[in-house]
This record gives sequence, C-alpha cells and structure tokens, in this order.
Amino acid sequence: MTEISLKLVCLFLFVLTGCNALRLRGSSIVDDDGSLIEIRGMNYFGFNNGQTMLDGLWSNNPLSGDFATVVRRQKLLGFNAVRLPFSFKDFELAPRSFVHQGCPLPSDEEVAASVTPPGSAVRGPAPRLPKSPPASSYAGDVCNAYLPASSVRERFLWVAEFYARNGFVVLVDNHLREDQTALEDEDTWVASWASLAKDMFSRPALKAALIFDILNEPDNFGMQWDKLGPMYLRAMSAIDQSTAGEAIFGIEGTGQSGLNANWGDGFATTKINELGLSDPRPFFDALLKKPYANRVILAPHVYPPSVTNNENAATGNALYDRLDTSFGTKQTNGYCDGSVCQKFPILIGEFGSKLEAAKDLESLGDLATYLKDGNMGWFWWSWNANSGDTGGLVSDDWLRIQWKKIDYLRTIGLYPWAAGGDSPPVASTPSTPSTTPDTPSPSPSPKPQPSTSPSPSPSPSKPSGAQDPKPSRSPCQVKIKTENSWSSGDSVYNASFRITIKNKGSRQVTAPWKLKLGGGPKYSKVRSSWGWDPSLSANGRSIRGVATMEYLSMDPKGGEASVGVQVSGMSKRLRPKKVRLNGVRCRLV
Repeated sequence: MTEISLKLVCLFLFVLTGCNALRLRGSSIVDDDGSLIEIRGMNYFGFNNGQTMLDGLWSNNPLSGDFATVVRRQKLLGFNAVRLPFSFKDFELAPRSFVHQGCPLPSDEEVAASVTPPGSAVRGPAPRLPKSPPASSYAGDVCNAYLPASSVRERFLWVAEFYARNGFVVLVDNHLREDQTALEDEDTWVASWASLAKDMFSRPALKAALIFDILNEPDNFGMQWDKLGPMYLRAMSAIDQSTAGEAIFGIEGTGQSGLNANWGDGFATTKINELGLSDPRPFFDALLKKPYANRVILAPHVYPPSVTNNENAATGNALYDRLDTSFGTKQTNGYCDGSVCQKFPILIGEFGSKLEAAKDLESLGDLATYLKDGNMGWFWWSWNANSGDTGGLVSDDWLRIQWKKIDYLRTIGLYPWAAGGDSPPVASTPSTPSTTPDTPSPSPSPKPQPSTSPSPSPSPSKPSGAQDPKPSRSPCQVKIKTENSWSSGDSVYNASFRITIKNKGSRQVTAPWKLKLGGGPKYSKVRSSWGWDPSLSANGRSIRGVATMEYLSMDPKGGEASVGVQVSGMSKRLRPKKVRLNGVRCRLV
C-alpha cells in the first residue's frame, strides 16, 4: 500500500526537537522510522452546544478559567491529542466573551501542584507550553484576552491551531446531535466541510496535526449505511480535493444494534443477515476505489453499560468478539473486495464513565486489555465536567482532577508529567478506580513555595504487610471467580480469573503489594492480566506479580481490591488453590 504521510508536530511531552511524519501504514499509525505513534487523547466540547468556546472557562481562577493554562494542565497530565466536537451552525453565532479581570497567572509551582496526585510530592516547577500566548495579553491580570472575537469560526480555527502548535494531534468532529446540517441540506454540509478543511490546511501547524471525523454518531437519527456511506464518500472526496489529497479521515459506524454495537460503532461486514445489521459492504467496496482509501481511520465509540443501558456483550470474550466482528478484524485482517484488500488503523473516538458502577469497571478493564493488545489509540470522553452520563476529567468546579480516571488511563498508556512524563505505560489494567478523594487544586498565591522533593511515583513506594502483629486467623480473604474458560485445541485449556482480596487485618495494605497464586495445576502461559503485572515461575507451578496502582490499596477491616489473570495449561481445572499476599497465606472463600 502506498504510504500517505502528514507532517505532524512532535508528540513527545515538551520536547522541541525535530518532528517525524504521521503515516497510515496498513493497520498502524507510525512515524518516519516506523515506530508506532500512540495517540492518547481526550474529548473537549463547547463549539457544539452554543457556548461559542470550549466549556468551563467561566472562572477568574486561571487554573480553570484561562484557556492556555487549561491546555498546559492537559498536556502535563500526559494527553497528546484532543478531539473537538463542533457544529457548523454554531459558527453563525456571535462569539461570547471569556475575558476575565482579576485573573493573575499562576506560578509554575502552582500549576505543578494542580496536576500532582494527592499524597505525592510535587515534582518541581511545571514546564511551560512551547507556544504560549504573548505575556502582553495578560497585562493587568487579564485572562483570555488573546481569544479571537471576530467570529466563532475564526475562534475555532485558532483554538485547534493552538493545540497543534503545542504538540497535540487535533481531531475535529461534526456533532450530528446538535447540528443536523448533514440531514437538512447535504450539499451545504459537504461544501461547509470542504471550506473548513481548506482553511484549516492554510495554517501550517494545524495542517500538520489534523484528522477529520466526518459525522458523529449517525445512529442518533437512525441513519443506516445505505444513506451514510454515500454521504461519507461525498464529504471525503470534497475535503480531499480542497486539501490537495493530503487529509486524513476518521469515520464512525452505524445501524448495528443487533451486534450490541454502541452509537458510533457498527462496521461489521459479516453476520449481516444473521443479526439484522445495516450493511456497510457497499461503502467499503466503493471506498477501496478512492485515492484516499489508505488515509481512513475507523473511529468507533465504545461505552460501558451505565452509558448504553445494555449489559450484553459488555465484558470478557463476548465484548472481544463483538469488537472484533465490528472493527478489530479490519485492523488485523483488513477488508477485501476481490483481490483488493486494506487494513485500517483504529482510534477509539469516545469511551468514558464515572467509574462508579461495578459493571462499568469490569467492562472498561476488559476494554483496556483489548486496546493494549491491538495497540489502538483513544480519546476519553471527556474533559468536560458537564458531561451528564460520564462526568469529566475535572470535577464540577472544573479545577480538581478526577484522579481515579487518570489512574485508569495510565493503564492504557497515559504518561503524566507528575509520574515522570516519559516513563513507559503501566502494564496492568484496573478493575476498579482509585478511591482517593479529589482534593482541591491550590488557588494562586503571591509567594508560592516550590517543592524541593525528588520526582515521586504517584503511589507510595513502600508496601505494607496485611497481617496483624499476632493474628489468630488469616488477615486476608480471597475470592476467585472464573470469568471464562475454554479449550483452544490440542489439549490446551484456558481460563480467566477475577481475584478479589479483602483485608481482614487492622492495618492498611498499601500498594504496591505482592501476590502469589499456586497450589493448582502446572500452567504453561500467562496470557494477559489486569490490575497487576504477573509472571509465571520457571516450573509453571506458581504465578507471582505486583500490583502498583494506588487505588488498589486496601483499608483495614474490610477494604477490597480486585485484579485478574488469564492463563493456559494442560489441565481442565486451572483454578489456583493457594494465594499469598505479601508472603502471607490468605483464606479462600
């Protein structure tokens, strides 16, 4: 396949060295050297709901009310991409003012403290954005005076370019729910896309970092592939012409509730009649003949049960089968029309939750495993505190960080500055969020006191034992639940176990803690895990690992934590019979 490249701003945190090119090569998004580009993004809305600017900039506290400071905090949290929903109709509104008086810029130390987890030492003064607004725009303690006020469209272009100039991949997304231009006047919609794309490409930094997500969640208005497919092709062809054949596209699926696909998902090209699915095959057949076919990314949405109100195919193998049927196999095997085949990269355009419901925690834990196995990029929904069904990455004050969500995203590749910034992603996938309460970020003060502490890990560095000094019974209790079991042939058996540990002692068990499973059959392989990083002993008789995430700490007298593991072996009965926590034998229940 011919490689189409798009010059991209550097994705490395606050590094201003030479940039590589973003390429769609087969099913991967790679740089010039062939290294995988890991897109770790968030959704941030406001240009789609009449606000005429991204939401939340309503306070004269610059940590939440100054746009550039908010972007700085997002970057410090480790995000390297942003998805910006918009409405063409909002471009016609008069832009509101978000200029705040009495809004002194915070110090570098205050910014650093605002993106440091509770209980962790502040790493030091926070790095600044590569391309901040000019200092003169803040004269007199005024925030947001640099925002364009000539039109909403010009402001949107400026905001997208600002993100790009500061190292973000920018995905722009026409939100159908609030903007039905595509349904009311398709010609106007296509022309509007072409015009917007041309103007975006006229800005070199933005052109370098741009993906066009053509239409958000077409299921909103019952659209099926027979209508959506031709609309996609018209819009992409017009954009391709206005951008001289350089644009990269994201597309969403539709019409496949029979597969239990979420809105925005639905790319299955098998089981069409069996499950009563809307058929995308004519679209894919036509797409493969277009010059931009190898610049198309599939960008499905995958939400847990609290958002979809559907627990079917939301966890375990049923979830994996559903995602494979929809889009996973189009990454691994590709779609073929006769002898012409193409593999598609995958970016999860939306997924999110309040991380409260037990079924959500299980579903998102399994999704994390799937994303890691497939090296798929993602955009969490959302930064916005005013997202009703998911909440935000910030609390209702738009200031405090929701650390349980950052903890979860760390398991799938987010690299927060407070944790080292350039450290490798955490290898495990959580089953539950952090229970650390949100704590207020500091308000700006005239004389901040910078921390001189060394760079910490977000979680305490010293494990604590689970036992009382003189226990009369086991200080820990373990329940092992078999989630799935199956045979893969040739007398090889597989099983997934959820391991829930209860601290029965009077002392807190603080992460990181060690876990050992054994007493059962001989294992041949640890296939995958979540919540910890286990490995198989040389003789195959035990599995040992460490759980490092802070949310897995267990309060005394009843605190619980759950992790999981998937194993293979030659026995049908793979369930462990003995469990040790920090070297102490636990009672199985």
